[in-house]
Amino acid sequence: PNEVWSKDVICDVLKRHLSNDNETSKDLELYTFDEGGVSGHRNHLDTFRGVRHYYHQELKKIKSNRTVKAYQLITVTNLIEKY
Repeated sequence: PNEVWSKDVICDVLKRHLSNDNETSKDLELYTFDEGGVSGHRNHLDTFRGVRHYYHQELKKIKSNRTVKAYQLITVTNLIEKY
């Protein structure tokens, strides 16, 4: 799909689901696509941007006892390496 997902909307979803009110553990790991997405898929690119925005901008504003780590999948373009 070519529909654009706003990084702000993705960030809001993350804030809602990852708030301290919903805390199930102290540590949190986020996994997302890299800036290339999978095959340049639009929603993958937008997801990466939203997670990056949340991690670098919003997480600083939240007072929490959580340790939050974010990881990105690396896009592999070599078909042999990919499969």
